[in-house]
Parts: sequence; C-alpha cells; structure tokens
Amino acid sequence: NWLEVFPRNQIFIMRTEDFDKSKKKYLLQLFKFLNVGDVEERVLDRMSNLAHKYKSVRKDKAGPMLNHTRRTLRDYLREPMKRLASLLHDEKYTWDDIYIGN
Repeated sequence: NWLEVFPRNQIFIMRTEDFDKSKKKYLLQLFKFLNVGDVEERVLDRMSNLAHKYKSVRKDKAGPMLNHTRRTLRDYLREPMKRLASLLHDEKYTWDDIYIGN
C-alpha cells in the first residue's frame, strides 16, 4: 500500500536478517538514503554494537522456531514473498537464501 502513495525511491526497505548480519553497512545505506551526511566512525561503531532495546521474554522462553513451523510458514508465505520480490525488483525478498534447507 505504501508504494501506491509514495514513489519507490522515497522508501527505504531492508530485511532485518541482513541488518543483523551487517549493521554498519546498512546504517551507512540508510544515512545515505536520508542524506544525513558523514557520520563519524566511532558513532557508527557505537550504533552497530547497541543491544536490542526490546526483548520478548516469551520468545526467549519459547526458544528457536521448530523446523516444521518454519516450513509451514515458508510454504504459506511463498506466494506473497514472490509478489514482494517482484514489486521491489529484488529476489532477496523471496527469502530463499534464508530458508534453503529448512
């Protein structure tokens, strides 16, 4: 729905899986997108190393997702993910790189 209101070049989209793997890289991309200007390396380092502010106690208690549950969700969401990848012109939004083998 957002893309019906705003042009794609005004919306910054990233996967949390990618951000978690390379926070500094995605912060730099975000700052460039926002035209923030140069950010000091020490500030980037500090931001990249911040702990998650909000943690779900219930998620911690539940533990990792069961493989069966992951497969069920992946199968259920496969078509919407394909449509998202097509809409964004970016195949990473199929999440195939994340779910291969699960």
